Amino acid sequence: MLAPFSLYFAGLQHLEPTRAIVVSCLEPVFSIVIAAVALGELLRPLQTLGIVLVLVAIVIVQLPDRKTQQEIPLVEPME
Repeated sequence: MLAPFSLYFAGLQHLEPTRAIVVSCLEPVFSIVIAAVALGELLRPLQTLGIVLVLVAIVIVQLPDRKTQQEIPLVEPME
C-alpha cells in the first residue's frame, strides 16, 4: 500500500494536477491486468470492455481542445 501511494505523490511533482488525476484513472486497469498476468486470473468480457472504455476516455480527455487553439486577438492598451 505504501509503495503505490509514494509513487503517486512523487509523480505529482512532475505532472500537472489535472493530468495526474486523469492518469490515476489507470489504477483499476493496471490492477486487472496485473491480476491476470501475475495470478493467472481470467479476463472477462465485461472487464475487457471496461479497460477499453477507460483507455478511450483518457485519450479523449487528453486531446487538445480545438476551441482554445484559436489565436486570441491582441488588444493594445489605450493611452
